[in-house]
Amino acid sequence: MGAVGVGGIGCVMEVSAFMDGTETSIAAVGGMRSARIGTIQVHRVHGGRCYEMNDGNDAVCGNGKTANLLVEQQPRCRLDFYKVEDPQTPWFQAAKLLRARMPERPTDYFDDKFLFMIAGKEKVEPEPRTTFAESKNLIGEIARLTDYAPQVAFISGWVYEGQDTGYPSEDVVNASLGSYDELMKLMHDSQALNATVSVNVNYDDAYKSSPLFDPAFIAREPNGALWKARAWDGEDSYIVGWPSMCWVGGRGGALMR
Repeated sequence: MGAVGVGGIGCVMEVSAFMDGTETSIAAVGGMRSARIGTIQVHRVHGGRCYEMNDGNDAVCGNGKTANLLVEQQPRCRLDFYKVEDPQTPWFQAAKLLRARMPERPTDYFDDKFLFMIAGKEKVEPEPRTTFAESKNLIGEIARLTDYAPQVAFISGWVYEGQDTGYPSEDVVNASLGSYDELMKLMHDSQALNATVSVNVNYDDAYKSSPLFDPAFIAREPNGALWKARAWDGEDSYIVGWPSMCWVGGRGGALMR
């Protein structure tokens, strides 16, 4: 959003074209200040430029084979004018105006829940931090301390060799924490403590050691190489390209189901 105003009247602009941005400028013209507000319309992503890949390394540049990506979206914005009630915080009214027409939150399930994550195991650690049996004890202690207030516990490091391993595959339970049946029992028994036990998942990264790894659904760098991210836990991760993940074989949808 962008907002300007004068003489007790404010104007807020909402840009709903997902790739476009906002531009606001204020300048002195003829002894008076002049304000302008508008949008920055993106026509394409330039394939020949260099882009930071969020991997801690230098920017990666496109080459002669890197295509320009046409955005192909309809530029769209909305202007609303309003009377400024408090000149000290004119932006606050603009924010409230926009908030009033935002889509409702899809769920209020977590509003009254105590959310926390239980560290299971990381690949580089010789022993687990918390087994499924120990998780049950921890959840019980929290229940007694909070008079059995509703809680949601997320188990991390529950797949393959620990946190950030195996993805996008999730078909093997980390045996150092316990068995699949023990995990299911933990989820079942915790209901009596007013607790919901879930698991921490990762749909952003993929690892070559995973049986589901496929270059077809890995995002590409501007130079065409597979987008390698970081070695989060001793193994290089690769960024999942979700359009390909969902459309090539439908694996993304199957994982979420």
